Amino acid sequence: MSPGPALPGQPLAVRKKKTEIKIGSGSLFLFARKNPVRFPLPHLGPHLLCSTRQAQLPAQLLLVVSANHGIVLRLRATATGSQERLCVSCGFTRDPVLLPCFPSGAVLPPEEPAFLCPASPVPTTPETVGLLPLRKRLSSMHRLIRTVGSAILLTGIAAVQADQGTVFDSDTAPATDTAFTTMDWTPLSSLPAGKAGTRSELLCEGRYLEPLRPGADFSGDPDKAQVFMEADSLASEGTQEGELTGHVVVRQGYRQITGDTARYHNGDQIDVKGHASLREPGRLLVGEEMHTNTQTGTTTIVDARYLLHQNGLRGQAAFIQHDANGVIHLRQATYTRCPPADFCAWQLEGQRVRLNPATGLGTAHHGVLKLAGLPVLYTPWISFPLDDRRRSGLLAPRLAFSLDETSNGLDYTQPLYWNIAPNMDATVSPRFMSQRGGSLNGNFRYLTLAAQGEVEGEVSTPDQLRKGNRHYDQQRWFVDWKHDQKLGEEWDWKVRYTHTSDKDYFLDLGQGSRQPTAPTHRETYITRRSQGPGDHQWTLMLGTQHLENLNQYEDAIYSRNIDMALNGSWRTGTNPLMLDYRLAYTSFQRDTNWQYRGHRQTDAALDISEPIWGPGSGIGNANGGRMKADIRTRYRLERRYGFLEPGIRLRATGYRLTGLDQSYIDSADSPDQALRPATSAPSLYLDSGLFLERPLQLAQQQGTWTLEPRWRYLYTPRRANQRFNPAFTTAESPFTYNSLWADDRFSDSDRLGDANQLSLGMVSRVLEASGRERLRFGIGRILYFTPPRVFLTDRTSQETLSPLVTQAVWRPTPQLELSQDWIFNTHTDRNLEYRLGLHYQPIQDSLVKLGYHYREEGPPGSTTASNLASNRLETLDTNLVWPVSLRWRVMGRHTYDLTHKRYTEKILGIERDACCYMIRLLYRGWRDPDIPVDRARVDRGLFLEVVLKGLGRMTGGGPLDSLLQGISGYKKPRGKRGSARTSSVLRKVHGYDNRQDEPPLPTRY
Repeated sequence: MSPGPALPGQPLAVRKKKTEIKIGSGSLFLFARKNPVRFPLPHLGPHLLCSTRQAQLPAQLLLVVSANHGIVLRLRATATGSQERLCVSCGFTRDPVLLPCFPSGAVLPPEEPAFLCPASPVPTTPETVGLLPLRKRLSSMHRLIRTVGSAILLTGIAAVQADQGTVFDSDTAPATDTAFTTMDWTPLSSLPAGKAGTRSELLCEGRYLEPLRPGADFSGDPDKAQVFMEADSLASEGTQEGELTGHVVVRQGYRQITGDTARYHNGDQIDVKGHASLREPGRLLVGEEMHTNTQTGTTTIVDARYLLHQNGLRGQAAFIQHDANGVIHLRQATYTRCPPADFCAWQLEGQRVRLNPATGLGTAHHGVLKLAGLPVLYTPWISFPLDDRRRSGLLAPRLAFSLDETSNGLDYTQPLYWNIAPNMDATVSPRFMSQRGGSLNGNFRYLTLAAQGEVEGEVSTPDQLRKGNRHYDQQRWFVDWKHDQKLGEEWDWKVRYTHTSDKDYFLDLGQGSRQPTAPTHRETYITRRSQGPGDHQWTLMLGTQHLENLNQYEDAIYSRNIDMALNGSWRTGTNPLMLDYRLAYTSFQRDTNWQYRGHRQTDAALDISEPIWGPGSGIGNANGGRMKADIRTRYRLERRYGFLEPGIRLRATGYRLTGLDQSYIDSADSPDQALRPATSAPSLYLDSGLFLERPLQLAQQQGTWTLEPRWRYLYTPRRANQRFNPAFTTAESPFTYNSLWADDRFSDSDRLGDANQLSLGMVSRVLEASGRERLRFGIGRILYFTPPRVFLTDRTSQETLSPLVTQAVWRPTPQLELSQDWIFNTHTDRNLEYRLGLHYQPIQDSLVKLGYHYREEGPPGSTTASNLASNRLETLDTNLVWPVSLRWRVMGRHTYDLTHKRYTEKILGIERDACCYMIRLLYRGWRDPDIPVDRARVDRGLFLEVVLKGLGRMTGGGPLDSLLQGISGYKKPRGKRGSARTSSVLRKVHGYDNRQDEPPLPTRY
């Protein structure tokens, strides 16, 4: 605060010779020649209301002092239409005679806002009756009041700035401030309409509401704003000393101080006693005694309480100091986010606490954390967040414990977060594992105007776990770098580099969200794009990619030493003629020992085994380059009732192969057929469909019933000897309803499938008037005029009809959905695949999901999980997320392998989400799906997580977040940065809202 020229609201004390004027409680005193005369202001009471359209408006009391003709008191009120109505005029002569006051009906023009009422019946001189502007009257009285200051306040009714002739509007007399007793807490039942619907308000059974007050929306510098004072009784001993009594209000800009009594002295010091409070937007401090320096802006409060409205952070302290920059210093203080109630779930106590809303960070010295009133943790120093901004400091530790002799034992990680700059940050996480040793993890994120990326790495001490560990006494590590760079207007560059010390690293040490058996990438690509409204748009890509297979039971993956592709499309405005093309060259490479052959036990006592790898045979050993071209032109005619699209497609693939053994080369007709195979084939198709619809009555509303038949003829001639083409990136696509309309049954161009077929299908829908789909049913199959003869393996087919494929979706209500997919082989009368699903979500944050899946044939050559023992797969998957009450909900998942009569995963948990804390407890039992059936064993875990909202997270038992991600419908509450291991388990819950508990990403400059 700054002192300013004078304090509006300061008691009036005018001394001119032996004349003195005082404004007291409800009275005006005029002292002339030592003979005081009292004029009770309540006599003006009947005239304090001015009627405009029968509405009562607050009046303003204006004091005009005339050196020659005494004092004039006037009342006026602001009416609608920016006009002012003179309500009362009261005149006083130099003689102590009270003259009557009369209302006036005169409408005042805006340019002359103050003058004497000419309708007054009291005989006066022309100088006191004339329509004189206020500024002229003030010029004659300036000498009399120049020692008083620039403004006065009359019994809380109005303020007048005399030297400028400006009237300051004042609100109605303030009601008793309830901040001292309620701390702005408003119960749920008392919240205004429309402000009691959020989940946070329901959990807390209320919210903090700042009351409306003058100056709350002030946007300037409060230190440069004028000071206003209000009170029931005002007294002054001069311009530098005074006392205010009863409903004291002092405000400067957006700051406001209230109390029972206040005394100001030395021109810049205000002392408030009794129910003292200090308000600023978003914060409130109250106490029995308050001292404020208007020059330095510092306020101290004794026996105080405080509140930060944004996040509901509150507490109390023996002493509080509030600096002009908003920093709050506390002694013997408490800190919590729990609402006012008899029960406080958690509270942090500290001898010295510092809250800085500007940085969003709080610190406490000699802190004690209490849960339900019981001390559970002492720390000599702790920092905690006040909001969701990124900040440096210790993050919540991660703790897990297991008695399994092949586990990590006691596993403790303490992350340290460093907010380096607005566009970069880092996290360093020392980790201790009682059965393995220690490790150090580091993560660095950055963002510039043209790039963004993340670097993460970890290195461990020599691994000390013996049981079931083939990496005993080895130092283990991993590194991961992701980078996206914009090189120019149309050029982009992407880098992803990941490398590990061994295949078991992520499975044993469980880092982040990475899947334990997913391949790691070492790749870099540069891309050039031509985009915009032009007729020709294209993309050029050049890069390299090397993959590291982390799966112990599957063959290694091809890497791409060189990878180039040019994709483009051309069309002219609304012309139905379109041209698409793709040209690509890729050089494929695979390790010499790439084929999985099984496991062998190296130490039976310690249960240690290792995989056996070896070279492949025949075409499986091929490496080399592949060049492919794919050009398509089509002409599409569309009408409201249907469409017609003929098209021509030309595909060509050629190879230059190495790594083949001589016996394989000799089996071909010529060396070139084995070393330089090539295949090309044209494709012709004609696609057509109709859109038929008719009105339909649905209960009490109108709907639409559609019938959408479609047929597509496709011809691709058979190209022989494709068995000499390696299958670098090609697999046989699963047969679904969408397969009816595909150009090929293979996923890439290593095989060009032959076709002479007609696809027939039909979809029927029932649509509501709003466009919502109530029912959909589709059915179709393919008629083969010539049976397919090109496959990935040496097999033949005599089929003239494809399996019958159907799909159905029924939504009887907006909350319930039933779905079915069925593939039926009419030649063998067998079900090839069947899916049945139920999706029920009656209320928000709830879900019941049931799924049944039957498949007759497993993937060719599969050796994992249930497909190892049988080509039939039959599973049942159940998901549940259900709120038992507002604060309690249960969640679970059960996946059962009906083929082998055993479960593959069980999850059962319960969660309590309250206003200031959240607790989750989960049990999980699972088998690794990447391990063959005869080797997979059951793992079990119990996971506990406690989140203290406004303070942090305490996790025990392992990676909980990614586990919950496997449960359909589960959505995790937002929180602070959490555990990488915790995040990696919650993703097991299908539909889980993957908002990681970590600081927001760095922002651009």
